Amino acid sequence: MEAQIGWIDFSEKDRKKALDVIHLLQEQGAVDELGIGIVRDAFANIFFPGTSTVQTRAKYFFIVPYVMKEACDNLKNTTPNQIVRMVDAEERQCAVTMGDKDGVIGRDAISTGGWVERRPSNIYWNGIKKLGIFTYPKLSAYEYYREELIRRSLKANGTQGNRSGEENEQDDDSATASGRRSFWNLPPEYDTSWHDNLTIDLQPWEAKWMRKCISENLQDSLFKHIVDNNIDVELFSTTDDAFKALTEFVYDDVTENMKCLLTLANQFNSLVFLCRILYNIVLSDGNNEKANELWQSEQNRMKDVENLNIDLLINSLNISNRSVKIFLSDMKTYLVEGMIDKAKERVIKREIQLKGSKRAKLMRRGDFKNDTWIGGYLLDYRFGPTARLIKDMYNAEKLKENV
Repeated sequence: MEAQIGWIDFSEKDRKKALDVIHLLQEQGAVDELGIGIVRDAFANIFFPGTSTVQTRAKYFFIVPYVMKEACDNLKNTTPNQIVRMVDAEERQCAVTMGDKDGVIGRDAISTGGWVERRPSNIYWNGIKKLGIFTYPKLSAYEYYREELIRRSLKANGTQGNRSGEENEQDDDSATASGRRSFWNLPPEYDTSWHDNLTIDLQPWEAKWMRKCISENLQDSLFKHIVDNNIDVELFSTTDDAFKALTEFVYDDVTENMKCLLTLANQFNSLVFLCRILYNIVLSDGNNEKANELWQSEQNRMKDVENLNIDLLINSLNISNRSVKIFLSDMKTYLVEGMIDKAKERVIKREIQLKGSKRAKLMRRGDFKNDTWIGGYLLDYRFGPTARLIKDMYNAEKLKENV
């Protein structure tokens, strides 16, 4: 019998929190067999803040704010849950309007009369805050809806001061009902006619605003460096190790701290890749031809593993999970010293530690074909999804040049 997760929720806010947890586990690249995701994600959040593997197109960084703002401005909505329902309906209508285009969220579900569980406003909310398009980064979407209604009430009553002593104790990022600043930092060209001729492509003025937001709010990131220097992300699309190619391209022009992080990220990538190859060798009892070939061809990565400073890696990323550090340290030792049987045993032990013996795939090897590959290949730290967003921005800017 398959395990199932259930929960009891008492509000739309509770429901969304539960779905966030479940979809985090389902997100492509988020679940890994060896429990190294915490390190991978820490690097990704530094290099490409505000992105996720389920973001599809840059246009949603604007569609979501437009929809949320208009739902809050609609006087018929008098509760947060009513706003939630209108946002959901409008986002679905946007998908219908944009049609069967690449990157339209929910296009497959709509074709069968349905809609997605995880809405664009959920997928892009963190990124919208990171880019400074929403100006109160500590608020959840549901809390924003509630605060908008409070501001509306205060305005109707002719009062704009803080509503409670508790409000005074909050910092400026979370205190909102006093109306000290707008919730939104939208392009000056924005108006309610944005629905007209809606497509999945950015308008040139949206691309200009996105560039501005990235430059001003994503300090010390590769995202900002790429955009500020107009780096062609297509340069790295044909290589198997896109992140390493990007690193080599930008290395001389970034800060010393970023150079250190890039070096650690690539060394860590080599260690993880060798671990993943070993995992699949064990899974197939040595019969996975691709894994065996990769094990031979990727031995040049052993130098990276040898040079990887595990303590520096863990401390630089503020990783507090002790079991991750122990596993990485053990695997480095076994690989560098050529103790491959020990390394295989450690991989098995690690998966059992994470999942239990009944759920660990390496304890159920007979369930999988020899050519099955599990656990991913090289890491790109979300460079792939970010490159798609950047290409959208570049394409819109080129459109303006050609007008």
